[in-house]
Amino acid sequence: MTITTPDVGLTPSPPRLGPIAPPPSAWRRGAHAVSSFARRSPMSVVWGLIAHELWIVLFGLAVQTAGKLWFLDRMALLYDDMAPVQPDAASDGDR
Repeated sequence: MTITTPDVGLTPSPPRLGPIAPPPSAWRRGAHAVSSFARRSPMSVVWGLIAHELWIVLFGLAVQTAGKLWFLDRMALLYDDMAPVQPDAASDGDR
């Protein structure tokens, strides 16, 4: 006896772009450094909320926002560096 399952709601996976070139190691180190910088700032926000100190909360939010914007900037530069190496990934979606 064979048990079959219906294909209800299953969608095929999207096509792969081809072999993905790994980013340079310097970019990976930088991304980890920037994201850890932004990841630690919520601790100061929580500390400021517990201590009822507005300046600590605002400082933590500013550090977190700066870290996230810095990370976004790094990823945009990585995209510009990787576009010649991985032209399929640099497509603008007009396929």
